[in-house]
Amino acid sequence: MANKLSAAIEVLEDELREQLEQVAATKKLINQLLTRGGEPIRYQDTGVETTGSLRADEYYGKSVTGAAQMFLERLHRALGAEEITKGLQDGGFDFKPLGWTEAARIRNIAISLAKNPKIFHKLPNGTWGLTEWYPGVAGPKSKPTAPATEPSATETPAGQEEEVA
Repeated sequence: MANKLSAAIEVLEDELREQLEQVAATKKLINQLLTRGGEPIRYQDTGVETTGSLRADEYYGKSVTGAAQMFLERLHRALGAEEITKGLQDGGFDFKPLGWTEAARIRNIAISLAKNPKIFHKLPNGTWGLTEWYPGVAGPKSKPTAPATEPSATETPAGQEEEVA
C-alpha cells in the first residue's frame, strides 16, 4: 500500500515546493518594496523551505560538489547558492572541516559550483542547475585558439607596401 501512495506523495511534495517558492518570492518582493519606501522589512524568513523526506544526515560526509549535485537532483530545478547552502545544512552537511565561516558559506558554495562546469551550470538569472539539464546550452567553455593562417593572395605581408596598378 505504501508503494502505491509514494507516487502521489511525491507529486504533492512537488506542488508544495512550488507553493513555498511562490510564498518566498512574494515575501522578498514585499521586503524590497518596504526597503524602497524607507520602511523596515517584515519578513526575515524569505528562503525556500526544503520539503519531503530530507534526512538529517543525507549530505553528511559528502563532498561539497557531491552534496550540491545530490540536492539539485533531488529537487530537479535550478536554485540560488543561498537555497543550495540551506538545503545542504538541512541535510546535515558539515561545513566545519572546510573551515568556512557561516558568513562565507553562500559565496564559497557559488565558487565551488563555478569551478565544476562539467557538473553545474549557472543560468543568466543567477541560479544553478545541473549541466546535464541543458544540453547544447551549457558546458565548459573552451578557450578560443587563434587559427594559424598564412596571408592570402589579397593580403600583403607585413612591412611591404601594396603595389597600385
